[in-house]
Amino acid sequence: MALPRIRQLALSFRPKDENQARALKRCLRISGITLGVLVLILIVLPFLIDVNRYWPKLESAASAAVGRQVTVGALSLSIFTGSVDA
Repeated sequence: MALPRIRQLALSFRPKDENQARALKRCLRISGITLGVLVLILIVLPFLIDVNRYWPKLESAASAAVGRQVTVGALSLSIFTGSVDA
């Protein structure tokens, strides 16, 4: 794509009047707030979920699967790595 065509496309996305500019600012503000709330939820979520509550169920399921006694240490949840660590 040639540079003049890219410039033309970029200019076509500019608001045409003040009402469009206000609507665009409002949309960006709502999107930013929504994104901020989602990030905050992801940060707080590991503190709200008690993964140790599932400890006995996990031990019994693992013991049944391998046919031997399995013990699991304390569990921790990490949203960013997508894992539950023992």
